[in-house]
Amino acid sequence: MKKLFLTDHIAWGVFLGILLSAATYGLFTLILGTFEAGQRLVADPRNLLLISFAPNLILMRMYFVGFRREKTGIGILVLTFAGVLFAFFVFK
Repeated sequence: MKKLFLTDHIAWGVFLGILLSAATYGLFTLILGTFEAGQRLVADPRNLLLISFAPNLILMRMYFVGFRREKTGIGILVLTFAGVLFAFFVFK
């Protein structure tokens, strides 16, 4: 299992980025949707999209610095950058 996470490929980085962003988006939707103060944050989909890409920055740093897997880090970086641009341009 450890060898699987240390794979150095751009597609693996994109997959990890999508997986982590989707899990974060779902978790925040469940948690913030139950509170009255959080419902305002959930009402605007751009807010949740931008928050869901934040853990990718930590994962990207782990792959660049900690594991020294540059291709996987580049995959996470590309997905995060494209996702943030998507959030800004689609939800004006």
